[in-house]
Amino acid sequence: MNNFCLTINGLQVTPGRLPALQGKLDADLLQFLEQWASDEETLPVLTSGSTGAPKRVNVAKKAMIASAEATLKALTIDPGKLMYLCMPVRYIAGKMMLVRAIVAHMEIVARPPVANPFAYSDLPDIHFVALTPMQMTCALQCRETAEKIMNSDKILLGGGPISPELERQIALFPHEVWSSYGMTETLSHIALRRLSGHHPEASYYPLPGVDLATDHRGALVITAPYLAQEPILTNDRVELLTDGSFVVLGRIDNVINSGGVKIQVEEIEDKLKCVLPIPLMLTSRPHPVLGEEVVLLLPQAEATHIDTLRAIFATLPRYHAPRHILLVDELPFTATDKPARQRAKLLAAAPLAIIPV
Repeated sequence: MNNFCLTINGLQVTPGRLPALQGKLDADLLQFLEQWASDEETLPVLTSGSTGAPKRVNVAKKAMIASAEATLKALTIDPGKLMYLCMPVRYIAGKMMLVRAIVAHMEIVARPPVANPFAYSDLPDIHFVALTPMQMTCALQCRETAEKIMNSDKILLGGGPISPELERQIALFPHEVWSSYGMTETLSHIALRRLSGHHPEASYYPLPGVDLATDHRGALVITAPYLAQEPILTNDRVELLTDGSFVVLGRIDNVINSGGVKIQVEEIEDKLKCVLPIPLMLTSRPHPVLGEEVVLLLPQAEATHIDTLRAIFATLPRYHAPRHILLVDELPFTATDKPARQRAKLLAAAPLAIIPV
């Protein structure tokens, strides 16, 4: 692993020169390069923390290389092209971008992760970039940065839910935009979905070498020998389609049981955002009769939409509709921009400004 050579921000990076880069590169990036150059066969990675506190896991470098090769082949990324690194390197998405650059001998432009990574004035034309939906949304809100992002040849989107409004915008992109499905344990992703072009895809297609099944809960089971010897069990409810692709219905631990009716949080969130594309988040709190009741978290800045939301709730099935709205200063998200579902439940359990519907 210690024979790599990269060009990052115009600097030639090799294992022997890593100490000389102190202060010129982000500390997490420098640490990753040192770990990659070591003789250790594994590398520590933090999970995203979407269902609790982030955990430290060790992943095999050989598996990371195999995953990078699968992505590069699927996206037909040519060697030597320019990659833009604007994801946190402490998490798997940023680490895997670096591994892909190492495998494909790509030149890297690295910038600190920010909400709008295309706001930097010195960015050249980008061939390949990975972004979160939040970063994509922020970049599209400014005309100048929207033009920059639309000029990028290949965009890999992951790390959080993609709103219906963002999908509509992406469909108009002249170049490739892909949504990725995966998690830390799958070394960022094992399936892709094309979002841009004349025929955007509605389901995820697994990468070569990946076999899929579901368990008794309807949750996805991933078999990928290049990643792990044993099948990888997920908490994502999916529908497997006859062409080998799948549709994600939502996380099993995001199911609310209200009066015996099982409600998938993501499904209701998507329905609400299709009609009213504003920031919101569904959660639940205990109820003495129903077991759980649905609660909508809404930023204070969006309080003017409460009457509209009530009208939308009236169109939903009885137990699916939120019974309360909780106004919050901001919605809870993890460090990787995923909904922090456990924090949302804690907010709903001890509301300060809850509004009955």
